[in-house]
Amino acid sequence: MKTYTEILKENKELKKLVQGPELHVKLLANVTIHQLKELIEYELLKQSITPIVEIGNYDNIVQDAMQVSKDTDVVIVFWELANLTEGFEYRSATISNEKYESLLEEVKAQIELTLSSLKEVSLVIFNKFTSLHFSANLLEENKFDKAAEILNAYLDTLDYNNVRYVDVNKVLYITGQDSSLDLRNYYSSKSLYSINYYRNYVNQIKHYLLPLTGKIKKALILDCDNTLWRGIIGEDGIEGIKMSGLTSKGRPYAAVQHMAHRLASEGILIALSSKNNEDDVQEVLENHPDMILQEDLITMKMINWNDKASNIRKIAETLNIGLDSFIFIDDSAFEIGLINEQLPEVTTFRVPSKTHLYPLEFAEIVNSFYRLSKSAEDLKKVEMYKQQAKRVKAESDFASMSDYLNSLQIEIEIFRNEASLISRLAQMTQKTNQFNLTTRRYTETDVFGFIESNNYNVYAISVRDKYGESGVTGLAILEYLDDGSVNIDSFLMSCRIIGRGIEDAFISHIMNDIKESAIVKAQYIETKKNKQVEQFYDKFGFSAKEVENGIKNYQLNIKEYTPVNASHIKIFNGRKA
Repeated sequence: MKTYTEILKENKELKKLVQGPELHVKLLANVTIHQLKELIEYELLKQSITPIVEIGNYDNIVQDAMQVSKDTDVVIVFWELANLTEGFEYRSATISNEKYESLLEEVKAQIELTLSSLKEVSLVIFNKFTSLHFSANLLEENKFDKAAEILNAYLDTLDYNNVRYVDVNKVLYITGQDSSLDLRNYYSSKSLYSINYYRNYVNQIKHYLLPLTGKIKKALILDCDNTLWRGIIGEDGIEGIKMSGLTSKGRPYAAVQHMAHRLASEGILIALSSKNNEDDVQEVLENHPDMILQEDLITMKMINWNDKASNIRKIAETLNIGLDSFIFIDDSAFEIGLINEQLPEVTTFRVPSKTHLYPLEFAEIVNSFYRLSKSAEDLKKVEMYKQQAKRVKAESDFASMSDYLNSLQIEIEIFRNEASLISRLAQMTQKTNQFNLTTRRYTETDVFGFIESNNYNVYAISVRDKYGESGVTGLAILEYLDDGSVNIDSFLMSCRIIGRGIEDAFISHIMNDIKESAIVKAQYIETKKNKQVEQFYDKFGFSAKEVENGIKNYQLNIKEYTPVNASHIKIFNGRKA
C-alpha cells in the first residue's frame, strides 16, 4: 500500500500522462479534509480520468454551495456532526434541550438550502451523520447519538434525484476506529480523519464517480469449476461438486451465486467461460438442485477447451461491448495471468485460496457494476441479448443484407421530451461508448433540465422487430441556439441495434422535425471507442468546418440534407413525438 508521500509523487507524474475526460469535483466541509483531495485525484488518474478537484472554504458549506461553478460535475459534502458547533461531541450532553433542538433545526435548514443550491449539479455525494467517532465507547445512547438519528431521518425526507448518501459508518467499520481518526490533529486543526479512512472512503465513492465519465462495467464472465461451485465437474461428477448453502464447503459458492443472480436480475450480463465438456456443465445448469445461477440468467456460454482469451474475445464480439466493460473471475492463476497479458483491458479477479473470504471480496465486485440510473430495460437485458444472438445467427440465411433487414420487420417508436424515460436516457449517456458522437455524460438531473428547457429537445427511440423488444436504445439531444441554428449536442445508439439502419431512420425523423431551421451544427469528438462513427455526419451531407485535436465541427444547410434509404423500417410516433 502506497504512503501518502508516494501518492503525492505519483499524482504529479500521472498528471503529465493522463489525457482522459475531465471530472470537476468540489469538496465542501466543516472540517479540514485537504488529504482527501489528493486521494480522489489519485483514484481518478488511475482510471485515466483528468481530475479537477477543488476544496471550498473551511466551515463555509452553505455559502460555497451557492457559488459552485456551473462546470462542476460532482460536489462532495463532509458535514461533521461533532463540528456543528464547537465541541458538540461533548457539549451536546450539557446544553439545554431548547438550544439542542434549535441547533438541529438550524442545521436542517442549512442542509435544505445547500442541497437546493446544488440541484443543478450532476451529482452530489452527501455523507450521512454519525456519532460513532466519539460515542462508540459509551454504553448508553446519548444526545449526540440522537442528533445523528434525527438528522439522518431528516435526510430521508428530502427528494433530490442528484444526491447520493454515503453511510460513513461502513467506512469506519472497514477501517477500524483506531485507524480512522486522528484526534490529535482534530483538536489542534480540525483534521479528524486518517489517510486510511480517506482511502476506504474514496474506494466507496469512486463507484458514484466513474459512471460520469463512462467508466462502467457491463458484463461478468465466470469460470465454473471452483468458481461457481466447489470441485471439478469432470472429475467429481454432478454429485460431487458443492454449492449448497447448507454445507460448509458449498456455502461461500452459494453466497456468490446469489449475488451474481442479483446482478443478472438488474441487467448485468453474465457469461460463462470454462474449460469443460459442454454437456457436463449443461447438466449442472439444468439438473443440479443447488444451482442458483440458472440458464435463464446466463446471456452466453463458452464451454470448450479453447484458451480463455479467445473465448472472451468471442463473447465481446457477440455481445458487441468493449473488453474494458468486462470483469473476469477464475480460480486459476494461469488463466488470470493469461487474460492480464493478452487482454489487459479486462478487469480480472482470482478466487481467493481461503474460500471463506470469497463472498466478502465478491461484494466489492458487485460495487463495480453500480449505475447512477436504473431503468426498465435493465430487467429485460438478458433476454434482449439472447434475441440479438438469434438475429446474428439468422443473418447467414439470407443472400443479401437488404433481404435480411427486410425480414426483421423493424419498427421504431420515436419520443420527444418524454419525462418517464429520464432514467433510461441518463443511463445511456453514461454507458454508451461505441455509437456515441460526442460521449457527453449526463445524469437524470441534467436530462430533466434539458426536457424542461425551451432551448432543448430530447428525442428517444424504442426499437422492436420480429425477435422481440430492444427497448429504448437511441437518444438525441438538440440545442436551439440564439442565432436560430440548431446544434446536435448528443446522438447515440445502443450497441444492440447497430448495423440495421435504425440510425438513418432516426436522424431523418429529427431533420424533418427541424426543417424550418436553416443551419444545423454537430460535432464528432473522437475517443478510443467511437471510431466507427467518425464519418457518420458526412454521409448525410454535413461538411466539416473545423477539425482540431480529434474534434470535428460540422455544419449543414437543412436544404442540403441527404437522407439515407431506410424504407425497411416503420416509424411510429410515441408520446409527445
